[in-house]
Amino acid sequence: MDESNFHELADEMLERLMDSLEMLEESDIETDLVDGVLTVTLPDGNEIVLNKHAPTAQLWLSSPASGAGYFSYNEDDDIWEDPDGQALEETLSADLNRLAGVEL
Repeated sequence: MDESNFHELADEMLERLMDSLEMLEESDIETDLVDGVLTVTLPDGNEIVLNKHAPTAQLWLSSPASGAGYFSYNEDDDIWEDPDGQALEETLSADLNRLAGVEL
């Protein structure tokens, strides 16, 4: 995947996740998306951070629930997935459920 395509796909995913997080009503979750870094601040002050890593064409996740992880784009299935095949949205949703009692 060329760098331009990576940025387009990664930005699309980050914006989609931001939109989904903003739609969670009464969750007291704060979100911020700046320069390819999505920061999710949970009610207890913990943060989940998802950022673009262009040199490896991956999205990197840091979460108090699942730890550090990375996700590559799978063109065949049109998803961002970790090396075990778990989709980014599934990991993030599970972390949000565990940490804040909400689902993405």
